[in-house]
Amino acid sequence: MSPLAFILIGLLASATVTLVAWRGDRRRDLRRCAKCAYDLTAVAGRVCPECGHAAAAESELFRSRRHHRSFLAGLVATIGLAFAAMFNLSQGSWAQRVPRPVMAVLLNFFGAPPASGGTLPAPDPKLKSSSKSWDRLVWAHQAAVGLDAWAKAVLASRGPISDAELAQLVPLADAAHALFAQVGGTFSIEAWPVDRVPDGVARVRAGAANDSELSARLNWVLAELQFDGADYTHRPDFAFVPDEIIQQALGHQDAAVRKFGIDRFGRRLQLALVTRKLPLPPGLSQVEAIAATDSDAAARRRAQDVLAYLDSFFPNARQHGPSPSR
Repeated sequence: MSPLAFILIGLLASATVTLVAWRGDRRRDLRRCAKCAYDLTAVAGRVCPECGHAAAAESELFRSRRHHRSFLAGLVATIGLAFAAMFNLSQGSWAQRVPRPVMAVLLNFFGAPPASGGTLPAPDPKLKSSSKSWDRLVWAHQAAVGLDAWAKAVLASRGPISDAELAQLVPLADAAHALFAQVGGTFSIEAWPVDRVPDGVARVRAGAANDSELSARLNWVLAELQFDGADYTHRPDFAFVPDEIIQQALGHQDAAVRKFGIDRFGRRLQLALVTRKLPLPPGLSQVEAIAATDSDAAARRRAQDVLAYLDSFFPNARQHGPSPSR
């Protein structure tokens, strides 16, 4: 007989014990103390001479007598055997077969990311390529911790994003986007810790539709947790970097922030050209000004590259500003 057969037989037996113990002894012809079950058939009144318990009503003496200890033992055994049956029926390694709520607890205890002096907590790169499913799950959990830190940084404040706050958040945005891109090489069955981060932010965004400033922050969080270069608008958590953030970055006094604005403008531009469903993003005149006169050589080259990309697909776009949609 297979182990699964033994587990199922035990599960049936423990479930039976649990149900019988919960149903209890339902005799209606015997007066019993509700507390100690002493036979009160020959006793006048409702006070138990054995334990002194006084029943509030006569009907209390005819209640079913449940076997609480047997019920609890049977319930624990039933739950344990049910998990054992699920584990036995599941496919993959043990780390994939353990229920996700249980695995989430284990990861929180044993999967903390290493200390990092970078902008975000970074996962251990050796774990991602490990042959062990547990190691790869730990990597995904550590990546999720880093992405969650990005979300918390953006949502730590409320209201419009100031220039000073934007300068602080830009390195985190780049780190979060690079970290999320690494998830593309993991097995989907082991990427669920990462998926929980954008799913949670998307749920918050759904309830913040009437708060434009909070929605802008939430959209920025989600926009960095997207893959580049394809039509991924089917995702329920799809988001753009808000137009106002791109334009604010393009006009920022910090060259690093301007380069961030150029990159995010270019990402929006690429999506518009690939999908042919979206208009050109705002900020084109700012990108042209950076390409022509910016004091930072790297920013100038990056802006020139973005404009060359645009001109190669739509030579007349900068003169006439057409939508790339067909």
